[in-house]
Amino acid sequence: MGQEHVAAYGACGVEVVRINGAILSIASPDESHATYIQRGHEMGALVFCEKPICRNLGDLWRIGNGTAVAQNFPLRHQPCFTDIDINSLGEIYRIDAAYNWGRTHKLFEGWRAEDLNYSLVMGGLIHMVDLVLWLTGLDLEVVSAIGCNKSAPGFPNYDTVTALCRLSNGGLCNLTVDGGTGVWQHSHSLRIHGTKGAVNRKNKDPTDKQACIKEFVKNIRDGKPPERDFRATEICLQIEKAASISADR
Repeated sequence: MGQEHVAAYGACGVEVVRINGAILSIASPDESHATYIQRGHEMGALVFCEKPICRNLGDLWRIGNGTAVAQNFPLRHQPCFTDIDINSLGEIYRIDAAYNWGRTHKLFEGWRAEDLNYSLVMGGLIHMVDLVLWLTGLDLEVVSAIGCNKSAPGFPNYDTVTALCRLSNGGLCNLTVDGGTGVWQHSHSLRIHGTKGAVNRKNKDPTDKQACIKEFVKNIRDGKPPERDFRATEICLQIEKAASISADR
């Protein structure tokens, strides 16, 4: 992803240097994100970071009280989701969203294989959580979560997790990340049911991994306030906690 960051900034006419720039762009392994974000805060830089920005609530609190951080959520720019007219659906009462990982080999190669705490909730499901929040404008309360290890034998953590959430309007939202077993299974599924209609979308197309950075740079140049929306991260940390508690019962 670091190469995608460099290419995106180059396309925007932004000079890329290794350190001490006006923007700190983070594409390192997940466990280092919070540390580098803190470094960006100390530098007074604007920060763009791959998800997740952190892996515990303590770091999230510190980040929330420090620098602004833009995140890479490319599903916000995926045509099959951006053309949803959410207002035409009436009041939303049910949402089913799933991140189907596929590409199981990625869990056993490279930096993910070296990270014994790598989380498919924080690395995959977070995209669907952000998409639900962004599309609907509703918040989520995590009611329960449960996980299993079936689809990626040898993976040290849950490879499949399902969470049941209450929408802030009283509706229901079911969220699942599925570790998958083959490249063909990589997809993003979303069903939204409202009192006036419903939509059912499944995205298998590659995402534009540069779109969020280009939007980030444009917002800076347009003088728009920096992003401070960390709710998707907080919800996913709550899902992980709930799944862990259910396993201990």
